[in-house]
Amino acid sequence: MLNPFQTATATVLDKFESALNSRELQQPLRKTVDPRVQIHGNYSPVSEQPVVHSLLVIGTIPESLNDVYVRNGRNPMFEPITGHHLFDGDGMVHAVTINNGTASYACRYTQT
Repeated sequence: MLNPFQTATATVLDKFESALNSRELQQPLRKTVDPRVQIHGNYSPVSEQPVVHSLLVIGTIPESLNDVYVRNGRNPMFEPITGHHLFDGDGMVHAVTINNGTASYACRYTQT
């Protein structure tokens, strides 16, 4: 349970953030921070994927190669309110598992 001081502080900060956002929304965005430009095409967010087993492999994976490649990065789940920065967005972890000549893939959001 929040005490009255925390509640008052949170209320003031929310109002301050709303005032900043409304001011920002009145200004045209530069291409370097415009979400319509920065979160588009190859940089578009992807949805979570359950584990996909036995991916199509072109060529041959050596039987001795058994490992996991993990990549984490940003993946905006929600449309930005104002501008967007390359490092903004919820975290997502991607994993490619190679085992006995087969490959599987999955990606999940991290809890934020």
